[in-house]
Amino acid sequence: MEERAGSGLTPSGQAVFWSGFEAGGRPFRVAATEKGACRLSLPGEDAGAFFRWLAVRFTRARLVEDPARLEPYAAVVRACLCGEAAHPVVPLDPIGTPFQRAVWEVVAGIPRGTTLAYGEIAKRLGFPQASRAVGAAVAANPLPLFIPTHRVVASDGSVPGYGPSVPIKEELLRLEGILPRGRSEPGPVASSPPALPASP
Repeated sequence: MEERAGSGLTPSGQAVFWSGFEAGGRPFRVAATEKGACRLSLPGEDAGAFFRWLAVRFTRARLVEDPARLEPYAAVVRACLCGEAAHPVVPLDPIGTPFQRAVWEVVAGIPRGTTLAYGEIAKRLGFPQASRAVGAAVAANPLPLFIPTHRVVASDGSVPGYGPSVPIKEELLRLEGILPRGRSEPGPVASSPPALPASP
């Protein structure tokens, strides 16, 4: 296993595990703490950005390459890109501000095959004027696919940006039956989306 020196706020010697893998013929990288996955990079994001993100958040940690340990996360990504409706539940450890984590919690509850608009998420959080802040939190999601921000759309139903890989968002929406082939928008967003699970 390859080790990289870290430079973050974690206790000296603590390990953060990472691995590179392919899914759908494209390269991904995933990292995890002892608690669960904390970062997934998409195709188009260079390795430097991935390791800089980890270094900022995990100073003094040892970054340990461990493909076997992280294979369950790679399996989930592959399942998503194959259009499988069911895949193993894996532990997550997303790192963000309280507001970002609140947004991600709502997003995590969006059922497969449905979408939710930024404004609706803002309303559910009790901040109806915070659509832009919700959009920023969605863009900052460190665990795309695991936290399905590809299901978050604009109020007119159009597909917003998805970091370096807009095509992956569109691909996922097609696989889930939301976005018909040949279209770049999923159509109108329901005014009353399905209720999401309450916070634990």
